[in-house]
Amino acid sequence: MVITEALAGLALVRSACKTINGMVKTCDNVTTLGTHISDALNGFEQTKQKTTIKKNLTWGEFVKTKITVKSKNLNDDSLGAVAQNHIEMLQAKESLKKLEHVINRKFGYGTFQDIRKEYDKRQSNKKVQNKNKLLQKNLRLKKLKKFFIEMFKLVIILTIIGGFWFWLVTLLGK
Repeated sequence: MVITEALAGLALVRSACKTINGMVKTCDNVTTLGTHISDALNGFEQTKQKTTIKKNLTWGEFVKTKITVKSKNLNDDSLGAVAQNHIEMLQAKESLKKLEHVINRKFGYGTFQDIRKEYDKRQSNKKVQNKNKLLQKNLRLKKLKKFFIEMFKLVIILTIIGGFWFWLVTLLGK
C-alpha cells in the first residue's frame, strides 16, 4: 500500500513535470499550469511522506496488510525497500529541479521559489485554520457538556425537593 502510493506520487510528479514542460512554451492557460504545478508538489509530498503513511494505519488496516502481503520486497525494513524509497525521492527531487528550471527560465529567476513559499504559507495557514476550527468545536462541546451537567444537577435537585415535599405532604396529611 505504501509503495503503491509512493509510486503514484512519483508518477504524479513526472507526468505533471512533462505536461508543464510542454505548456510553458505556449503558456496559454495559467490555470492549467497552476494545476499541474500543484500536482507536481502534491506528488513530491506523497513521495516524501510515504514512510509516515504506514504509521497512521488503524489496527485493522495493519493486520490486513500483514496478512495480505506475501512478498518480502514490500517489507519496509528491507534493503530493497530502503533503496527504492531513496531512489524515488531522488527522482522526485530531480523532476522538481527540472520543473523549477523551466519555470524560472520562462517567467524569471525566483518565480518557482516564490510559488513554493506562497504554497507553503497557504498550507500552514490552512493547518492553523483547521486547528482553530477544531479548538472552537472542542470549546463548543465543552460548553454543551457543562450545560447538560448543570441541567442534570438541576433535575436531580428538583427531584429531591419534589420527593421531600411529597413526603412532607403525605406525612402531614395523615
